[in-house]
Amino acid sequence: MDNTLVDWDGEFVRRFKESFGDLAREVDVEKLVESRKSFEMEENFPDHAKPAVLEVIAQPGFYQSLRPLAGALEALEEMLADGLDVRLVTAPHPSCPGSCCQEKFSWLKTHLGEQWLHRIILTRDKTFVLGDVLIDGKNSILLLLLPSPHGHHNHRRRRCPFMDFIIISINTITHKPCVSGCCCPRWNHVIFERVYNIHIDNRPRIRKWNEWKKSIQKEYQAN
Repeated sequence: MDNTLVDWDGEFVRRFKESFGDLAREVDVEKLVESRKSFEMEENFPDHAKPAVLEVIAQPGFYQSLRPLAGALEALEEMLADGLDVRLVTAPHPSCPGSCCQEKFSWLKTHLGEQWLHRIILTRDKTFVLGDVLIDGKNSILLLLLPSPHGHHNHRRRRCPFMDFIIISINTITHKPCVSGCCCPRWNHVIFERVYNIHIDNRPRIRKWNEWKKSIQKEYQAN
């Protein structure tokens, strides 16, 4: 969800300036965030500022206050209308795992309704999740289930007796060139573009949510 469905950076900058005004001016927080190289926010700051970064992220209400990115909610509804089974895979932040999880459920209920609550999956390792396409941004993933033309699920890729997902992650990729985890991922990776992944040029990407269908066209048609 972070920085794919929601404007995580914008909320962080606003709260950092409000809570640590002098430090925000010292590091030029807006410029730093706009040009950052790493997904993990604290890794972009000098050592003496990192505790403040984590304190802001752990503030009560941080995740519940996040604003949806332009077109994100509409894109999710379009996916459902096209017959896709959409799942949001998201990781709780280690600085506030309990409140982060609770607030993400609350955010989902507020912005998309109770009918979306069963579509959220919490995990720190996205490689455990089966699927066809991953639109990734480190902390969140969007999962889509594409029915086959014959009315049953296509299992030829996963050899799984009961699932056939398209994983379209809702965040951006990290500063690393791939998503790491315990398993060998079975999905193809589509990048949701953010400043810290623009250097990656060997994968399809989504720059705006109104491009989602075009960006995964090959997988979409194949299923």
